[in-house]
Amino acid sequence: MIITRSSCAQSRRSWIHAAAAVACLPLWACRKSDPHAAPRRGVARKPLDAQGRPQLSDDDICAMCAMRVAEHPQWVGAVELEDGTTFYFCSVRCTFGASLRATEFLGADASRIRRMRVPDYLSGERWLDADGALFVVDSDVMGPMGLELVPAATPADADIIVQRHGGRVVRRGDVTLAMLKELKARSAAPKR
Repeated sequence: MIITRSSCAQSRRSWIHAAAAVACLPLWACRKSDPHAAPRRGVARKPLDAQGRPQLSDDDICAMCAMRVAEHPQWVGAVELEDGTTFYFCSVRCTFGASLRATEFLGADASRIRRMRVPDYLSGERWLDADGALFVVDSDVMGPMGLELVPAATPADADIIVQRHGGRVVRRGDVTLAMLKELKARSAAPKR
């Protein structure tokens, strides 16, 4: 057998690549099984409580925009998936944005959303299921991300918000990405 310089170099490179791969296996295995590994962006540290209220920690960040959620408790929205994974959001607008783009921001299909919770704007204390809530859009109410979707528990509450702040009333199923983009654009527009 004739050994040439190029065959030795090629053999050496193969051994180096194989040794590097073997050395990295324990690291890869630990990453998969480490219970203390950092969660996906925006996964809540604690799930919703028994009454469906967020249990915020200082480490929770909005899965949509990465703002610290605890800094805006009056606007926090939540999405809970079928498997119990919960995401908190800094605003109702971010909550809707993530739910409408669930694969991108929640890592799951929208059909896997068990429930979506939003704060009751007028009471400031109750939490509403987004499916049963009403939302005032095109009002002058500003949240952490600018112009907001304003949650209301009842038609009478929604009418009060419209009388005070303008806008129109919609249901969860009426909210579209185009509507959210319009709110964002109007939030960024200079005031006259």
